[in-house]
Amino acid sequence: TPGPTLGENVQKARIVSVNKGEEVLFIGGYNGERNEALTTIRRMGSGMNSWETVGNLGTARFDHVAFVVPSGNLPPLC
Repeated sequence: TPGPTLGENVQKARIVSVNKGEEVLFIGGYNGERNEALTTIRRMGSGMNSWETVGNLGTARFDHVAFVVPSGNLPPLC
């Protein structure tokens, strides 16, 4: 069974599981049809049948690294 569509041709993005495996984020990527890197951060909808845009990266990225770091291990960022 095919999964939910992103609505565009995306490659070289990264997917990470967050919130103790309750959510999946689809981060950045490259749209070959438009020849551009993407800033979009999408989250799998709760029904597991759609993606929703939840934010944007400050810099477009593709073929990058993305991983989850427990928030207790991060220094103050602001």
